[in-house]
Amino acid sequence: MTNKNNSSPEVRAFIYQQLNDIEYLLPAGSSVNVSVSPDQTKTFRAQIEVVGPDGAISSTAMNKDEYAAIVAAKRDIKTQLEFWANVSGDESEEEVRNAILKAIKEKNYLN
Repeated sequence: MTNKNNSSPEVRAFIYQQLNDIEYLLPAGSSVNVSVSPDQTKTFRAQIEVVGPDGAISSTAMNKDEYAAIVAAKRDIKTQLEFWANVSGDESEEEVRNAILKAIKEKNYLN
């Protein structure tokens, strides 16, 4: 994890806890960048970016509460990661099905 701000140790620990919740969804070889910063109105902007071998996805959330902004960004990135895990899982199942059908056709079990 790369932390692009000077958050307190408590906030950094909270970020690590939130990232633990999505660790199982992270692609092999990916890295995570986290940025939390207040704007002029003291609204916190939390951004989480997952960079993998095939591209990157990110999530940004804003809230007056720093912790709520982090949770919202994590929730959104988790939804995105779950979506991509399901899409890639569906493709894998389809590839297996196609390979089985191809093998069956080659053995002349189907016309």
